[in-house]
Amino acid sequence: MLDLEKANKALKQSEQRYRELVDNANCAVIIIEPTGYLSFVNPKFCEMMGYTMEEVKKLHLSKLVHPEELAMVTENFKKKLSGQQTPKSYKVRALTKRGDAIYVDYESAVIEREGRIVGIQAVISDITERKKAEEEVKAKSQFLESLIEQSPLPTFVIDSEGIVVMVNQAFLKAYNVPKKEAVLGKNALTEPANVRQGVVKYIKEALSGKIVETPEIEFISPYENKKTVTKSRLFPIFD
Repeated sequence: MLDLEKANKALKQSEQRYRELVDNANCAVIIIEPTGYLSFVNPKFCEMMGYTMEEVKKLHLSKLVHPEELAMVTENFKKKLSGQQTPKSYKVRALTKRGDAIYVDYESAVIEREGRIVGIQAVISDITERKKAEEEVKAKSQFLESLIEQSPLPTFVIDSEGIVVMVNQAFLKAYNVPKKEAVLGKNALTEPANVRQGVVKYIKEALSGKIVETPEIEFISPYENKKTVTKSRLFPIFD
């Protein structure tokens, strides 16, 4: 009898520690019943989504998901309840009480009792700011690519390792390069033509953060036996 009391006490203490951990978590934690209604949320969920604990008692999962994402979320929810394989986590747009769309990372796992699935526990993290930052970087990259592509000057872009990641049509035409794929992915620091013509040291200077004006360099295109005198301006691109 004493052992049983100790076990029950230990279980209650464990449950209390878990509850404290969930209540103080920096991400939303929810439990969803098979009907789709929420049976538990932590304070962070209320803060993130704008609902009170009282309002949550009548809250259905469908009210939290952006209409364009609802079919996918509903399908995954049903599959998970039936024991089928679904993505452990995915990014989705959620709707706050005010109707604002936020980007969240949704990670879920089934809750089982006596071998039967009785609900789903989910951890939800707000990634809206990160998503916005990613979209801003993507927009800047697309804008830069558009400017480079439309430039009449032969232009190429390399990454911090020296790998060619972008060239424009003017570059292809100037050096009779048959297609972009012939240049993209190559290392400008080890490319034989660059090494031979002494271009590498100027590229390294630019990669160190300097704006570099090269002298006139006699360049022989590897795609044709023709000499071309080039003068380049190399400058770093900062985030």
